[in-house]
Amino acid sequence: MNAQIRRLGIGLLACYIALFVMLNWIQFFHKDQLDNNSLNTIQVKADFNKPRGTITSADGALLAQSVDVPDGGQFKRQRTYPEGDLFGQLTGYYSFDFGSTGLESSYNDELAGQTIGQQLHGFADLLNPRPQVGNLTITVRKDLQQVAKDALGDREGSVVAIDPKTGAILAFWSFPSNDPNLLSNNDQQAAKAARALLTVAPGQPLRSRWSRARPACRPAPSPSTRRRTPWRRATPRPGRPSRSATSAGSRAAARWSRSCGSRATRRSPRWAPRPSVPTR
Repeated sequence: MNAQIRRLGIGLLACYIALFVMLNWIQFFHKDQLDNNSLNTIQVKADFNKPRGTITSADGALLAQSVDVPDGGQFKRQRTYPEGDLFGQLTGYYSFDFGSTGLESSYNDELAGQTIGQQLHGFADLLNPRPQVGNLTITVRKDLQQVAKDALGDREGSVVAIDPKTGAILAFWSFPSNDPNLLSNNDQQAAKAARALLTVAPGQPLRSRWSRARPACRPAPSPSTRRRTPWRRATPRPGRPSRSATSAGSRAAARWSRSCGSRATRRSPRWAPRPSVPTR
């Protein structure tokens, strides 16, 4: 009898160890696969219901905010855009079904309070917990944005106003634009219907003009051009082999091709500096 109980205990212990190893194996090695699974919406819903910072223009106009929805069902908050399509190309949208675009995507970590600095700052408020979110202020002005919109009218194209002293973007209007409120709607059926209409609309209003634009790069350096600096002599030092101008120019051209070649590197827009200190 004791031998049978001993064998049963050993068998149950082996099953427990095998189950423990398998669970940790799945959670550790298949974490990305489980997180990106379309059927796994628990984490997405949790992130969507968390507080999120606001986006405002340089002259104080509120461009994006999260409002509480008392009877929103599975969603406690909804992202709204008071200015509608006036800033739709810049702010983008934050949707449960379609993700995020524009500034909502570029500064998602800052707006959601997920940066390391914001999380560390939250430890100081353990006794007085509060949402650690960041509020974003861009250099674009609402009044100049409205002037650009009125000037372009119904003509397809873009209008950009730049501060010549700082290079900051003061206005960026592109027609056709879109109203982000239609896509951030918590009514999933209405949001999908609106996206279907915008997808086939003339002029591609869902296309983000500024985030997909090719960054400005300097002209490619000529292979025959050698870079000289004031603190370096052009003549080779005794006992050291001299580098040819062609090889130096080729290396400079290679560096240019990696940064400004066929694939344009994505850069953050100058009109939206990243907040260094979280705003509570």
